[in-house]
Amino acid sequence: MNEYEKQKKVYLSLIKDVDADFFIVHARHGKQTYKDKTDFSVYEECAKTGKTVIANGDIKTKEQVDYLKSVGVKGVMIGRAAIEDPLIFAKLKE
Repeated sequence: MNEYEKQKKVYLSLIKDVDADFFIVHARHGKQTYKDKTDFSVYEECAKTGKTVIANGDIKTKEQVDYLKSVGVKGVMIGRAAIEDPLIFAKLKE
């Protein structure tokens, strides 16, 4: 998605109208870089559609995972943070 599509929340219509086992949602739009701040509000909006949402994008702390669970996200994907710190999964379990 681009910034305009994100502002118009086009992603919500796409999720609502597609029958899939789950949706992986990233908290940045396509033009953003890793240095740009992620927008975690998209996760709650997507989870409210009633679809199974997996969060992806800048997830690094147990607090973030706890927040995501509290808004209805069913799972998280962790990529770069695991490359930077392979023990992140052990830390998140604690």
